[in-house]
Amino acid sequence: AASETKAASVMAINSPTMQFLLNMGLVLVIVVGAHRVDAGHIGGNMVRKMVEEYQDRNKVLELILSHTDPSHNILILMNHLKHVKLIQEWLEEKYPDKKVSVITGAVSGSERSQIRTGIENEDGTILLATYQTMSTGVNMPKLHDVILYANSKSKIKVLQSIGRGLRKHKTKNQIILYDVIDDLTYQTSRGRLVENYLIKHWKERMNYYKEQEFPVINTSINI
Repeated sequence: AASETKAASVMAINSPTMQFLLNMGLVLVIVVGAHRVDAGHIGGNMVRKMVEEYQDRNKVLELILSHTDPSHNILILMNHLKHVKLIQEWLEEKYPDKKVSVITGAVSGSERSQIRTGIENEDGTILLATYQTMSTGVNMPKLHDVILYANSKSKIKVLQSIGRGLRKHKTKNQIILYDVIDDLTYQTSRGRLVENYLIKHWKERMNYYKEQEFPVINTSINI
């Protein structure tokens, strides 16, 4: 069972325009901590496998979607094609009434353009994409929520992700960004807590937020 106890926050932006939008309350970033209670020691390759293939991790996505307006168009960002395909399969099985679109490097430029422009006439669409395919030149005004569902310590990627949904649209008055953290911290036999690199990258992102003095809300789920 999910237990909501801690982890969430509001994003830092450097440009004056984005700073103004944040001050006006138009951008809300919620960081959801996914805590694997029986993680133990996990090496680098296994960390990636845990993030991309561990089925119970999708409890986090289910929790987020349960708190999201069903009419919202949602962008879910990941690092790798395999992860995108797994989440596509899970979503199509879990939410058969939802339209799920995909943009990756395997999708042609014309198809990507059709998907992005098509969202302007859709409600409740979930768009799965890699960070790389959404890095620049993407304009989707009718995008309401963005979910960072894979790790990134890149400040540029984080800011670009918010930028995907900052365009004005009559159906929204803010963009909500969910930043999912994987907490695989474990305790050694001597009682020392050891953090995985995903937590360390999240702390770097938190430094970006704190630099801009944005408020932090904490929420988490055990998986």
